[in-house]
Amino acid sequence: MASAPGAAAKTQAALAGLRDVRHLERERAKLALDLVLKSAGSLPDEECSEVLACVDAFVAEAMAADGGDEWATRLAGLTAGKSLLSARLRCESVELRLQRACMDMLEDDEVRVRVAVGDVLQALAQLRGGSVLAACMERVLLSIHENYDRDGEGAKARRERGDVGTGPASPTASQPNSRNSSVGDLLGMLLESSYKVIKPGTGELRHGTEGWHSLESSCRALGQMLEGAGADAREWMQGDLLVLIARSQHHPNRFVREVSHYTVGTVAQALAGDELVAAAPTFVQQLADGLSDGWSQVRYAASVATRTFLQSLPAYAHDDVLPTLLPPMCLNRYYEAEGVRRFSQQTWREVMGDNGRAKVAQFAPQVVAYYVAQSKSNSHSVRESACACIAELMEKVDRAAVAPHVGDLLRALMFCFKDMGWPVRDAACTAFGRCVLSHPAETAPVLERELWALWLAHLWDNIPSVRRNTAVAAANAVRSFGMPALEKLLPALWDMLPRARDQPPDQTAAPEGAAGAGDRALDNDHGQHTGQEMFSCTTLATRTGKDYFIKSDGCMDYGFNREREPWEASDGALQLLEQLALLGGPPQAPLPPAPPPQPQQLPPSPTPPSPDASVREAALSAVLRALPLLPDLAELRSFAKAHVLRESVWRVLPTLGRALGKQKFKANLELLLPPMFTDLACGYPLTEAAAGRCIIAIRP
Repeated sequence: MASAPGAAAKTQAALAGLRDVRHLERERAKLALDLVLKSAGSLPDEECSEVLACVDAFVAEAMAADGGDEWATRLAGLTAGKSLLSARLRCESVELRLQRACMDMLEDDEVRVRVAVGDVLQALAQLRGGSVLAACMERVLLSIHENYDRDGEGAKARRERGDVGTGPASPTASQPNSRNSSVGDLLGMLLESSYKVIKPGTGELRHGTEGWHSLESSCRALGQMLEGAGADAREWMQGDLLVLIARSQHHPNRFVREVSHYTVGTVAQALAGDELVAAAPTFVQQLADGLSDGWSQVRYAASVATRTFLQSLPAYAHDDVLPTLLPPMCLNRYYEAEGVRRFSQQTWREVMGDNGRAKVAQFAPQVVAYYVAQSKSNSHSVRESACACIAELMEKVDRAAVAPHVGDLLRALMFCFKDMGWPVRDAACTAFGRCVLSHPAETAPVLERELWALWLAHLWDNIPSVRRNTAVAAANAVRSFGMPALEKLLPALWDMLPRARDQPPDQTAAPEGAAGAGDRALDNDHGQHTGQEMFSCTTLATRTGKDYFIKSDGCMDYGFNREREPWEASDGALQLLEQLALLGGPPQAPLPPAPPPQPQQLPPSPTPPSPDASVREAALSAVLRALPLLPDLAELRSFAKAHVLRESVWRVLPTLGRALGKQKFKANLELLLPPMFTDLACGYPLTEAAAGRCIIAIRP
């Protein structure tokens, strides 16, 4: 007798907590209610009925709440009903009441209530099957149709106007291309469009996610109902409903697009088999567009839907859809957003298996066309991904399939090599370095025409990773073309390596014994940070200059906007010197820059070929000739970034020593030891660590 009041009391306490306006308290109350309802099934019938009666009365009271101030009460009723349905405790009166309430609250003013409506509809459909769809589908679809367009736009605007115009007597008088138009009419239209006042929040000044009312939540509720009904939803998935879902995948509101892609995954699961083959043309292009969407959340939702779609589609129908879906699936394995990238890699493993490269070769024209198009995308991260994909295509896919398209791929890479954004230039530079190894004959004309000039310029780039990856790419050219390529690099090496000695001293350099004082002085110098030009993210283009709005058309290199400093030339030369040491030393593969994670079934990049003996000897001679210049660089402390240059010296020095051998290396080591030990306590952690690792590496 004591257990029944305890169960009812716990239920009442949990239900009361659901009304709290604080999210954390509501979550605690929901957890407590779930525990009570989960154990209610094991109680005697009388006690279980008492618990159900408590929930029934609470839901009835909550559903009667009205007005915006009582949203927490309405949300509490829906949450309690969802917990009851999830516990599989059947109560006809509660289920019917919840079903009616969901229709009443489908367009509630409070978004949390609308989201809860979708959750309840899904739980109801899981319990009651197709009857929920029969009772609620019409109302949900009506809500979607009514809110699909914003006020004053699209079909809603035409309905509001009643399709009745208020213009001049002649219907064509104001149309510039009509016979009845006049210069005055055209001029009036132009003046009206130029000087019209747009109210904030309307027209062009309205945000892309504003003004859709309950469209997103209604679309979400539709998908949740279909998912909850499972096999019972198959009879609804035809005709106009599929067209509406496909149309929503292209909706201007990104949240609606995201929800619609998830709904397509639900449809694909329900129609798995031959029925999905018939419905596939409705969704294939929309899925491909979603895989290329500018919003990562939409791209991820499309990736989820695409995996489900391909796994539900019979294998014999894959070749019908892969020409459209395969190119964006390939590119998303390198996409910047980690969730999209990792999910796409796993999809590739699950869907393509060991046939990935064969399928890419089979549909090479479509893949190449997509990569070239994406190399001109408005998103710098997509352009980076395109560069990595182009290099992978030329490196790992059947040469016979790729050969007809090499010219287009190289032109796309060259376009990216002249991009405003340094990450894109970096990716293109790295990709070219891989291409000269995989297709040396095809890249040779590009190399002579303009690639050498760009590589040598990027050795002196403002960005450290660009300088480093350029050195790797240039060394790969030496591996492919031998002595002619090395002879292109050596004059640049001798010109650039000593340039740091010409770096003018500045007042922010750290004085002797004042570790880190240079950075602190720079940070506290208001003149360095006040009233300066603003620059765009990933580029050195000014936000106020016209070049910010212009992406490279391949005729100009918009990348070099800040004046290069002499020490950056010396740093680039050090990166090149390290790569020459790797060329001339014992045969080994250079350490390439870390690419984005790749699918596991794709083999690693092929090991670069070892240069012949004459090239190795010439490279070692260059390293030996350059070694006496390094003590001067290691002693520099007269400018703010000198510690970065010294860090590079200590980082490359062990590689030079291994290439030259102990005897030759020790003969030039004495002058490097004092600055090396001084930098162990220079106040810059990265430089200190580099000096320490260098000492460990070169000690006997």
